[in-house]
Amino acid sequence: MKILIVRLSAMGDIIHGLPVAANASAAGARVGWLTDNRYAGLLEGAPFLERLFL
Repeated sequence: MKILIVRLSAMGDIIHGLPVAANASAAGARVGWLTDNRYAGLLEGAPFLERLFL
């Protein structure tokens, strides 16, 4: 299964979405995330993300 999380802004929403992405990845999903450049630092290097779209 492939999942794309779209959160362009709202840092709090991004932080609350991190466990969802981690759990989906642990269950075998390939997880990508689309966000704004301002919040890329929160997601770069996250081991559960296959791809980060800016």
